[in-house]
Amino acid sequence: MQAESSHREPILKLNFRWESTAEQMLLPAVSGALERVLLFDQLNAVYYRILHLQDSRAFHEKLLQELGVHYEVPPCDLARIGRDQATEYLAFHRAAKLVAT
Repeated sequence: MQAESSHREPILKLNFRWESTAEQMLLPAVSGALERVLLFDQLNAVYYRILHLQDSRAFHEKLLQELGVHYEVPPCDLARIGRDQATEYLAFHRAAKLVAT
């Protein structure tokens, strides 16, 4: 997945303030590298691509497709999910976890 260059304001960025002056001075020195390690540029590019897709699917459905995430819920698990209540799903992968409500 290649990040596309854009003049848009990034959705994900390190931009916060600490109480300590020393810590606040350290942030500009490491924020760019940390954002690259966390792939913020690629995630921001994905967000804007999905945001402007003109179809009727929900945002999360477009996001899962763009990221190549496929899921399958066995019928026995579907039977335990209440239709009238909020449900949390937790999926584990070798490198990450996905939590959706």
